[in-house]
Amino acid sequence: IVDVSAPDTGVRILRPGHIQASDIERVLGESVQQGALTAAAQATSVHPPVPRVSGSLKAHYAPRTPLYLFERDALSTLLKENNNQSIAIVSCGALNEHSDNDTKRTAQALSSATSQLIHYEAMPAEPSPYASQLYATLRRLDRRGFDALWFERPPQDLAWAGVNDRLSRAAAAFS
Repeated sequence: IVDVSAPDTGVRILRPGHIQASDIERVLGESVQQGALTAAAQATSVHPPVPRVSGSLKAHYAPRTPLYLFERDALSTLLKENNNQSIAIVSCGALNEHSDNDTKRTAQALSSATSQLIHYEAMPAEPSPYASQLYATLRRLDRRGFDALWFERPPQDLAWAGVNDRLSRAAAAFS
């Protein structure tokens, strides 16, 4: 979501998404600011320092079920430490792709698991299809009554900024 309402602060991205700042800059022919205004800019701005866009509060996307983010290489350790909680594990792409041997063994164990405590599914490994499935996946898993939802942290680059923003907000209430 882009704010173009304040000429004194220029064009500003209020919430990252699939369209990158460089794409917007190319169309507008001017630079684009990212993130919230500084306190000094808010003090001199005609706009009040309240959320200007839906989804900008820290825990806006939070499900009722506790959601935690994990790094792929930590999954086997997390599973060993699971204390009989029913969990849904959601990876960014298939676990057996681009993984170390320990994670590949974990993926094989998850795919053959018959335990009712662990549910596993893979989200797309590309940002756009991942983003289009994220809310439906969150809501569906939230309704299933798991003790926790574990989402693998996607890559930390600009293409994934929108997805990372949504996941961080969904996990914020539980961290």
